[in-house]
Amino acid sequence: MTALVPRDALTAWVRVRRHAVPRAMIEEATAARLAGDWRAACAAAGVLIGADGADGADLAPYADDLRHLAPDLMRWHLPRDTAGGDTTLAPQALVVLAHRAATYLAVATPRFTRSAQRVTLLVTTNLNERWHHRTLDWTSARHLWDAREADRLLYRTPGPDAAPEPAAVDLHLVRLGLLSPTDLHPLIGPLLEPFAAPMPPNRPDATVRVRCGGEWHELGWEHGRMRMPHTDEERRREQALRVLGGEVHGCFAAEWGWTVRSVRLPKRLEAQRRDLLLCMLHGDLAGVTARLDAGLDPRVRDPDGRSLLHLLPCVDWRPGWPDLLRRLLAAGLPIDDRDHLGRTPLHAAVQDDGSAELIRALLAAGADRNGVDLPASLAL
Repeated sequence: MTALVPRDALTAWVRVRRHAVPRAMIEEATAARLAGDWRAACAAAGVLIGADGADGADLAPYADDLRHLAPDLMRWHLPRDTAGGDTTLAPQALVVLAHRAATYLAVATPRFTRSAQRVTLLVTTNLNERWHHRTLDWTSARHLWDAREADRLLYRTPGPDAAPEPAAVDLHLVRLGLLSPTDLHPLIGPLLEPFAAPMPPNRPDATVRVRCGGEWHELGWEHGRMRMPHTDEERRREQALRVLGGEVHGCFAAEWGWTVRSVRLPKRLEAQRRDLLLCMLHGDLAGVTARLDAGLDPRVRDPDGRSLLHLLPCVDWRPGWPDLLRRLLAAGLPIDDRDHLGRTPLHAAVQDDGSAELIRALLAAGADRNGVDLPASLAL
């Protein structure tokens, strides 16, 4: 371990830094902020804005704070649950950014872990009547969210005897050569250049090879289907064997394992599946589309048994998400598929704060509405 962070936790933070704040999100939010449109910056960074603040308080006293708010930088530093390798935001936390005129400007994290990673910016007069289970005070840590003070990160990073905080993790990642400064947020990476260790040379992804029938076969992706040195007739025979309860091996076990979490995948394929799911979970619609364009099979499931259809609330705030819905349905994903909790994608959209547009789109695609309590405010 390092002086502050165990090495296994650093592995989780590498995944956080690569996926949790996508580069496209940073670029869009930065462009909007520099253009003077903080609301558009928040929209680009997946930050919902409370209607003129909660409790009747308004946003006017925070005009200067909001003008310099970097919502993508704020998201970068928000607390996360990294136990077990998770990358999601710590749920039910309220982070106080500023305090003016007996009110508080704060951001609330999602209600549930592994749910859509949108957060809510709000103004409140009372910190004790919220559904959050912990409150963090960032009023004296403006370098975590105010673009004007981002360069003060170095002065705020704790020493070897201090308690760890997410802001210190980036320093460890570059010192150990786990990430390059260019992999970090652009307001942070240049500050850590002097501390960066040499990175190992970039190597292209190794070919996926599996032992199959006494031989080594190479696997790849093409048009949403696993490419392997077997005929369609051999595929059908193995599928029939599996239906009858027989055991499948080699290439066919890998193909089946891609869609069934209980079947072990080769390490390289597991990394590809995790990469696709993390892009979806963190709202990286461009990343998801690029991976599907590269041929990856969209019929994956996360550890909770959710398909990409169940995860649509994670991306339904990004322009172009209806194209992904149509693509997934065209690829054969069942509209009423169920996760480990028995929820269909429509259930997930309602319970995980999916947009009204997503709920309507799922209904229009034929989703079964029986057993789903649709929001009363939804105009159908």
